[in-house]
Amino acid sequence: MAEPAEGPTVTEWGRLAKDHDLVIVGGFCELADGLVRNSQVMVDSTGTRAVYRKAHLWHDEQDVFAPGDAAAPVVDTALGRIGMMVCYDLEFPEWVRAVGLAGADLLAVSTNWPVSPVPAGERPVLVAYAQVAAAANRMFVAVADRCAAERGVGWVCGTSVIGPDGYPLAGPVLRDGPPCWWPTAIWPRPGTRPPARATTSTATGGRICTRSRARAELFSRDRGLDRRGRLSSWPTI
Repeated sequence: MAEPAEGPTVTEWGRLAKDHDLVIVGGFCELADGLVRNSQVMVDSTGTRAVYRKAHLWHDEQDVFAPGDAAAPVVDTALGRIGMMVCYDLEFPEWVRAVGLAGADLLAVSTNWPVSPVPAGERPVLVAYAQVAAAANRMFVAVADRCAAERGVGWVCGTSVIGPDGYPLAGPVLRDGPPCWWPTAIWPRPGTRPPARATTSTATGGRICTRSRARAELFSRDRGLDRRGRLSSWPTI
């Protein structure tokens, strides 16, 4: 059921974020100005930070949803700069690049990836899109994908956290799993201490909850990588 951004779903996420010091990014079916949108919201302990409306509608979504007409936001949070994106948006390099150029440390992707045939020994190409987005833009990508079959449709189960080098730090799940999956949190901001947890979710799909009990400095001197100078310090191909 579609509901406004101030409706019961987002209100409950806001309560959880305040009670548990969370940053929550989740997808929901939004009703706004008489139109139905495939939307994503970010809430933290201070309230709603941003609402993003999916710009690139896939297949029959166009029969139900109105596309968004605003760029994907990048929001300053206690955890760093977090970008927002929904599902099919991730397959458009220029859309992802805009988030990278805006200085996102992490891109949170709420998605429902339908399963399709995959050659033996290969990873689903939809997971590969997320890996390329991370590597090309030198940022973390957190994907929350739907798990388990529903109404006769199978899902990739691609929930994962991908590092700026393009390789998974946790996941992809690629199988039916528990409703909440806990990878180790890795945060690239030396000298900062993030809140207890951060969460990204789809409204009806999987959920990633990253615990921030410990921070690993992925971009250390001995690796020769600099988060802010990622373009100049990475070789051109």
